[in-house]
Amino acid sequence: MKTSASSILCAALLAATSAFAAVPQARITATIDNTQRAELPGTASPHAHAANDAGTVAPNTPLTAMTLVFSRTVAQQQALDALIAAQQTPGSAQYHHFLTPAQFGAQFGVADADIAKASAWLEEQGFTVTAVSPARDRITFSGNAAQVASAFGAELHNYTSTAGTHFAPSTALTVPSALASSVLTVANLSSFRPRPRVKFNSASAAPRYTSGLSGNVYLGPRDLGTIYDVNTTYNNGFNGGGQSIAVIGQSAIVPADITAFQTGFGYTAKPPIQVLVPNTGSSTVYTGDEAESDLDLEYTSTMAPGATIYFVYAGSSSTADVFTAAAYAVQEAIAPIISLSYGDCEPDLGSGDYAQLNNILSEAAVQGQTVVVAAGDSGSTDCWEDTTATTTYREALAADFPASSQYVTGMGGTEIPSADISSTYFTAPTGTTDVVSSAKSYVPEQTWNDDAYVVSNGYQGTTGLYAIDAGGGGTSIYTARPTWQTGVTGIPSGTFRVEPDLALLASNYFPGYIFCSSDETAWTSTQESSCTSGLRDSSTSDFTVAGGTSFAAPIFAGLVAVLNQAKGYTTGQGLLNQELYTLASSPTTYATAFHDINVANNGNECAAGTTYCSTAGAASYFTTAGYDEATGLGSIDFTNLVAAWPTSTATPTTATFTLAANPTAATVAPGSSTSTTITVTPTNGFTGTVNLTASGPSTLTNACFSLGSANVTGTAAVTSTITITTSVASCPTGTSPLVKTTTIAANTTPRTSHTTLATMAAASIFGLLFLSRRRKSLRNLRGAALIILLALTAAGAASLTGCSNKESGATPNTNPVNTNVTGAGTYTITITGTSGTDSTTSATATFTLTVS
Repeated sequence: MKTSASSILCAALLAATSAFAAVPQARITATIDNTQRAELPGTASPHAHAANDAGTVAPNTPLTAMTLVFSRTVAQQQALDALIAAQQTPGSAQYHHFLTPAQFGAQFGVADADIAKASAWLEEQGFTVTAVSPARDRITFSGNAAQVASAFGAELHNYTSTAGTHFAPSTALTVPSALASSVLTVANLSSFRPRPRVKFNSASAAPRYTSGLSGNVYLGPRDLGTIYDVNTTYNNGFNGGGQSIAVIGQSAIVPADITAFQTGFGYTAKPPIQVLVPNTGSSTVYTGDEAESDLDLEYTSTMAPGATIYFVYAGSSSTADVFTAAAYAVQEAIAPIISLSYGDCEPDLGSGDYAQLNNILSEAAVQGQTVVVAAGDSGSTDCWEDTTATTTYREALAADFPASSQYVTGMGGTEIPSADISSTYFTAPTGTTDVVSSAKSYVPEQTWNDDAYVVSNGYQGTTGLYAIDAGGGGTSIYTARPTWQTGVTGIPSGTFRVEPDLALLASNYFPGYIFCSSDETAWTSTQESSCTSGLRDSSTSDFTVAGGTSFAAPIFAGLVAVLNQAKGYTTGQGLLNQELYTLASSPTTYATAFHDINVANNGNECAAGTTYCSTAGAASYFTTAGYDEATGLGSIDFTNLVAAWPTSTATPTTATFTLAANPTAATVAPGSSTSTTITVTPTNGFTGTVNLTASGPSTLTNACFSLGSANVTGTAAVTSTITITTSVASCPTGTSPLVKTTTIAANTTPRTSHTTLATMAAASIFGLLFLSRRRKSLRNLRGAALIILLALTAAGAASLTGCSNKESGATPNTNPVNTNVTGAGTYTITITGTSGTDSTTSATATFTLTVS
């Protein structure tokens, strides 16, 4: 059954419209005429190469998670940029005063009328509207390929490459002219997915870690604690406690892999809280992506062992991907820190997709969410892995998105010079025991660039896909130079954003990271399993080893959680780059809190030889003193960075929660039941059980309620349903009285009989069914909704029930009628929530019950 636009609006916009009295002005004013069309700029897919065209997608191919994205007005964008700047400027009235998604929507979304008109138009094209974003800038819908071609003027075609067959729009998209000025793009019409930034270890010899077996060195989280001077902060009692991180993925996981890694390195097993994005299909494992999800979860959870980790991932839908999951984590404000180890070279996005994805990241910044992303694994030629493109396209200089966004912290890669992977910096083998924390101190770093090593050892693969093996970096073609990217030696002149911002160890060979995964694509040819004997394969004693800026992003995201805890940021800091570049601009702070990567003749240039490299790629980018496009500001000395970082100036707050009832009122017939939803919203880091109870005035008799407790595990609101019954005889077992049943009072004049009420309800529902069969417009759907409301009111089916025989204000009658039901009248029900661990922490909400 198709979900109507009006029902979606009711659920999605209620909170937003109540937050602010003023809402954006309507922009869709003309009649939406399908014969008058306009092209949406920047929507021609870069993947739609005619040479790879394999024909039209079957018309009945189902598609979900498609999203109509609204544009912002010039005034809205200017106001948003000014707000983000103010939120990161000490002394500003808006400093670290972040918005909720509903507040964001009220200021930067579109008018309700525009959402209603666009939703109605989508339904007229045969689509089903499934959601409206809290930010009021996106409508999610489902349908099929034929409907897409008809509605947006672009057939979906299949395109083949060495990576398989995927589909995308064959031409730029069009919409009716009345919508064109308000619609930015239509997202999720393609099955081309962003690529994970993990680089597997392709060495033919099975990697055997350290000590007893080979003496080889591989990295784990405890080594990072030493190398980057995190241990001092840990020892001071900070481990990310009270913080939460959302790790973004596009594959399901096996939780046992995560806990095997944690316990293998001596941490307490703590599986992530999994969040499958609604309307993206079923939970599905995808090879390659599963390994990425595993390592991201393993390293965030061990770098911040006290933090709560959420895993937000997309399901089986062919048009949903990791960016869909990232958007959900932002729109639902799941956590104040987001780790994202995926990306695409900017030319592969097109300006339309770039703009709509960057809008999501700007919302994260305004809401106080810190987004940490991988900068890519193909050096200065970030499009190398696009096997659908020409050689010239693949070898050109390109930056990686979202690392090129002004709203994120982009993480590049470093490695340890082979000569330094020695007993000088790492504990030498002793006996047959593996050393899971073998680093002795900070180890000198250089830019991660293993191109030449890979090619000379034959690890590039038959198609040369793996020939480029280096940290990403470069200059954006889309993002203007942010105001904060200044003041540091080495930042090149120009008007566009340069990336990365920081860099951490990322090589898959020098020395590579251990992780645990059921994804066989991560294993060497000799492996049979992963982490089935401690951290080893029980059959071969192999470790699973990889690298990539995929590791740098979750590692730093975990450290941000520790930083936030140490400096008192209980609800996040938003974009960190303003402070990072400010600290780096001080020579004294830069020398203590950062490690400048400045090795001569070293960079992320294409070093795989002329078979794989253009002249431009082979010449860019090399390390310099201070900032460079190979390693950004460099790596960090974490404890010194924490010492230099400003302490939160926010007034200390108590972790608590609020309650809200929705709906806040209902009318029922005596003897009937009704329900309402109680929403528990945590604030200031509250977690735990909230015990819920209800009470009514002394005039309310013979009524009972059923209401469960709410368990708050993170920053997201949770709900519980209260059902009120207005008849003692009908109270289910286990319900509680709203007030104790009193002595039966004088009987009252009979009200409309239940038989009459049922007849009214039946007539109303018959009318609804007639309308739903004969009319499909939004106007008539609203009329149908009104008939439902009349029916529910007449039948008393709104779910609040009670037990009373005293009808306040009614005319006494000597004829006995309904002596065990709640009397007619209006009653205020108070719902009280109390913390299960601290009875002084409580909140209330009210609900109005009218018995008539």
